[in-house]
Amino acid sequence: MLQKQGARRESLQAKIFGGGQVMHNFTTMNVGERNTRFVRDYLRTEHIPIVSEDVLDIYPRKVCYFPASGKAMVKRLAHTHPEALVAQEVRGNAAAVAQSTAGGSVDLF
Repeated sequence: MLQKQGARRESLQAKIFGGGQVMHNFTTMNVGERNTRFVRDYLRTEHIPIVSEDVLDIYPRKVCYFPASGKAMVKRLAHTHPEALVAQEVRGNAAAVAQSTAGGSVDLF
């Protein structure tokens, strides 16, 4: 649809969010991991670079995207299994977990 609206394929970039295991007992299917893998594979196949991401982990997210500037803001919401909070704090704070590469950014708010 973007190309039909006049976008050039070589200028497309992606920012991906989500894929968190937000339901504590929903571990057998790993839906978030499968969805994240699908998105990454699809974008790689289409030669669309991922310039920023905040994926996986245990948090549901609220994403605000501003198409005119390309800026994205992500807020990690309270998760449904607080016993994992200690392990999360050991791994680092949310700003350290969010990954970004040249050409994009993600602001945690």
